[in-house]
Amino acid sequence: MQRVLVVDDEELYRVYLRRFLEPLGYEVETADNGVEAIERARRFAPHLLIVDWRLDDGMDGLEVIQRLQVEMPQLRSIVISGYANEELRGRLESIPGSELITKPLQLGLLLAATRNALEECGG
Repeated sequence: MQRVLVVDDEELYRVYLRRFLEPLGYEVETADNGVEAIERARRFAPHLLIVDWRLDDGMDGLEVIQRLQVEMPQLRSIVISGYANEELRGRLESIPGSELITKPLQLGLLLAATRNALEECGG
């Protein structure tokens, strides 16, 4: 089963994404900050990370991705943000296997990005 880790400091998004992805056959875990995400990923070994850019614990989503890709080079990621700007887009270009989707989320785009990312990693 393909594993997805959802990281967002807003509980509403964590619950929403879990309820969307689980019925589609994905195993989903969630975390509400960067430190928890790294700990959970080490245990859960996700194929895909869906992570908010801005997290409350001072670590941003791109830092989470970069730290995890050191240990899990095949990990693919989708960054979600309501604050998509040129800085974020520029930083994201340097991270292989990453994509940006803006909030409010369009479920069709998220599903397509999820499937594409998991196909890329062979998951």
